[in-house]
Amino acid sequence: MPIHCPAEVNHERTKRMYYFIYCKGPNEKRFTLCNPWKGTRGMGKVYAPRFLKEQADYAVAWMTEHNPGFIFQRRPAR
Repeated sequence: MPIHCPAEVNHERTKRMYYFIYCKGPNEKRFTLCNPWKGTRGMGKVYAPRFLKEQADYAVAWMTEHNPGFIFQRRPAR
């Protein structure tokens, strides 16, 4: 049985895609989740912040510029 939504619900808003930011430091083999606002790495998905595409792209560009030797990636939050 399908779920019905009220007519005034904005369906475009419900289809937003969220992203995590992953980072890998020098001499590391694996990427880990990171929180750019707190400067922490290696947390679980429950604690990692989610970003919209534009926010994630901006954060990755900023962190790449200010953290030489580190690699940052934007990945879909699943």
